[in-house]
Amino acid sequence: SGPLGALSDGATALGRGDVPPPVPRGVREASAAGRALSAAAADLARRGRERDVAERRRGLLVAELNHRVKNTLATVQSLAAQTAKRADGD
Repeated sequence: SGPLGALSDGATALGRGDVPPPVPRGVREASAAGRALSAAAADLARRGRERDVAERRRGLLVAELNHRVKNTLATVQSLAAQTAKRADGD
């Protein structure tokens, strides 16, 4: 029951987001499943890092878009104000 218990503990650790401990040798299937859990934990960690990078990039793009929209609005408001001044002066 040692390797199978360790396998169960590894699955619980993976569910919490932790890296599962290595499964002791003894039962080939349990060792294979332990390696699969370790690989899954590494893949989840990689995906988390990729998601964090993507979210930072998205935030940067949204901030840049907001900046450009504000600049465009300021230009349109300025043109409208100049047009209104000229219309009042004529």
